[in-house]
Amino acid sequence: MKRKTGSGRICIGGYAGCGNLGDDAILTALIGGLLRHGAGREKITVLSGDPRLDRRRFRVRCRYRKNLFSVLGAFIGSDLFVCGGGSLLQNRTGTLSLLYYLFLLALARRCGCRTVCLGGIGPIRGPFFRRLTGHVLTQVDLLLLRDPLSAAFASALGVPDACVRVGADPAFLLPLPPPGRGVFLRRSLLPSGGTPYCCLSLRAGPEPGGTDLLLAAVARCAVLPILLVADRDRDAEHAARIGAKAGLRSVIPRDSSELLAWVSGARFVISQRLHPLILSVRASVPCVGIGDGSDDRKLPAFCAQARLPCLPPDAGEEDLLAAIGAAIGSRRRALPDLRRRAEADCRAICALASGERVNPRRKLPDAF
Repeated sequence: MKRKTGSGRICIGGYAGCGNLGDDAILTALIGGLLRHGAGREKITVLSGDPRLDRRRFRVRCRYRKNLFSVLGAFIGSDLFVCGGGSLLQNRTGTLSLLYYLFLLALARRCGCRTVCLGGIGPIRGPFFRRLTGHVLTQVDLLLLRDPLSAAFASALGVPDACVRVGADPAFLLPLPPPGRGVFLRRSLLPSGGTPYCCLSLRAGPEPGGTDLLLAAVARCAVLPILLVADRDRDAEHAARIGAKAGLRSVIPRDSSELLAWVSGARFVISQRLHPLILSVRASVPCVGIGDGSDDRKLPAFCAQARLPCLPPDAGEEDLLAAIGAAIGSRRRALPDLRRRAEADCRAICALASGERVNPRRKLPDAF
């Protein structure tokens, strides 16, 4: 189908509406950024796992992400498709997920849409799937990748460097919650609204031997640990099991703003999930990352980019205490460069949807 003229209509597809607060944080911030740069709500369509809920939350058109006719209608009515979220293009958690997003990118182009990849790439296992991903990505108009590791991986897949820019996760653009909201949330759970606490966001899976060491290290920090669930469908049962075993409370935030409110009031955050770390940096809260020992490098890559401590899953108690102390001792303001890059990504998406040519190599503005 012939390329459309570019009237600014944008379709966003990812993992929104599927219970992962990180992906919901990305969508919330992305819609806000697009609105700031001239995209009207009536021109934004979201492919969602829960269209009714997301229609109320974001006040934009929403279509069910697994209904082919719904997706096709969204593409026909759009000028640009943004495949945006976390690390969507990977097959570590399953091959069908990778094939689904590659299919969306190919279908959008067949419908005459320009295409953008936003987020991270990899890991992709197997030479066939690497070749397939590289073939699809070479036809994408713009890759706005959130870390240098993803950009290097795209280059290894054969994507021209001229189509790639290292941006930042849109969640850096989320507004900080008013202090009153955090106080209200804490009073509903903690013995006293002023009780000092820390947040632990643990990934579901075989319970690592380091979990007990982590809880022992936190117990020596004179704060109340709270298990913060970032992915309701995958992590809630795991957090409840650990909480019952250790006598801890778990929190399942309703949305990304509530997640940010909990993170903002914490003394420090320890996370095996990426977005609690991103929101901690956004709120200038000390944080420590813990990898899962797999070939998924998104969390270590972000920790390196943001200069955060990152430990292996079997780290010892003293190593954990040292990392917590280092994070608290080097408390810094949210990195303005990452927010500036995220804002520039939103600006580029709106420009491309309007039919303009976007130069990924253009120097970013000096001020946010």
